[in-house]
Amino acid sequence: MDKVIITEQDILKAKASIPLTLKYAVAQYIAEFSTDKKQITIKEGGVDSIALPDMRQRNTMREAQFKTGVFAKEYMGKDVDFVKGTDDVSIPYLMASDEADAWSNFETQLDRLKRSKNKEVADKCFDILNDYHAFCRMVSIEIEQVLQIKNDIVGRFAWLAKSLINSSTPEELKKSIEELGELQEQLQKKEE
Repeated sequence: MDKVIITEQDILKAKASIPLTLKYAVAQYIAEFSTDKKQITIKEGGVDSIALPDMRQRNTMREAQFKTGVFAKEYMGKDVDFVKGTDDVSIPYLMASDEADAWSNFETQLDRLKRSKNKEVADKCFDILNDYHAFCRMVSIEIEQVLQIKNDIVGRFAWLAKSLINSSTPEELKKSIEELGELQEQLQKKEE
């Protein structure tokens, strides 16, 4: 796919900002879809045998695809084909990676257009970039909050304690207590 070229006419047609409520709603939406599960297991005798509660990690590629999709659709007003989910329904703002690549230098183009001799174009580029960067900061904060909540060690301990209570045999109970001890060691290492 060819690189997208943003012209002065495109800037004049673009939105200088998007509403705060839309920024917030989309940032929360993106945050939920920009983290992936990371399975944690403890090896026992060289075999993965003890599954601990999953942790979450940031998926920066998906985050970039979402943010580029928001820029193209909301700021530039472009019709974009978003990635389809498992039920063949478009996932709002999730741009396919090749299309996101075509838009990859949009910030550089706007930086260049800030030096336009047309004051309206130059001012609008400043406004768009400022608003877009505020949106990106909001997305980053929302993702960090999702990661903090989903990776919270206390919550993971609670999940493990619940599985302790549900253990039906003494062997399973012993195994769960060992898992709890190993999780406690991880917590101590994290605090150091």
